[in-house]
Amino acid sequence: MARVIWGAVFLLFGIMGAWMALTFLQQEIAYRRTEKAIARWSQLGYIDDREQWLHEYERMSQIAPWGDLNARRYALLGELWYWQAFQQRFSPQAQGHSTAQAVQAYRRALSVRPTDANMWARRLQALIMGRTFSKEAAQAYWAVRHFGPYESNLVRLLVWVVLSRWDELPRAVQADLPDLIAAATESEDGRAAILQAARESNRVSLVMPLLEKSNLAGKQRMRLRELERHQRRP
Repeated sequence: MARVIWGAVFLLFGIMGAWMALTFLQQEIAYRRTEKAIARWSQLGYIDDREQWLHEYERMSQIAPWGDLNARRYALLGELWYWQAFQQRFSPQAQGHSTAQAVQAYRRALSVRPTDANMWARRLQALIMGRTFSKEAAQAYWAVRHFGPYESNLVRLLVWVVLSRWDELPRAVQADLPDLIAAATESEDGRAAILQAARESNRVSLVMPLLEKSNLAGKQRMRLRELERHQRRP
């Protein structure tokens, strides 16, 4: 009798394991399909198929077996709403609804991954789309600075945000620009990205002195490193 009971228990666990594995596989396939669609829209710069957006949204909405713990699901829902908001930039009311949905989705994702700098950056982009720079946007800005200070793509994004919204920014965020410029110029393509953002926002006169100062500091660091290497030689 005991063998029968233990056999039934093992069979039950086996069925549950198989169900969980199948569920995980189905989720992973769904995630990758939605990520592929979003990547294409990112390349194009717009949603080329409205029906596909609806299909991807339904796909993500139907997953959620783990509720709020499914951060990846909420992140993708945020991306879907963000791209819809971008598509609706000539319709303020519709865009406002979509950005609010994106912000909410990112908030849920961040409740699970509070130190995810990329998620904070996405939330920041959604918060400033069609809106002025708010306290929530400032919170997202400082979170990106705290959790992703050396990620070049995030630093360049923040430079663009600061330059494009300069007149709306709190003084503390404005005062952070020199450090942002210094961090951005650490990468090879950082200077070009900064100049492009400066031209698009008509802030070249603001950026150039900071770039020159940063370049000078960079040359001084290189000279110090060379001196250190020379002094270490036998």
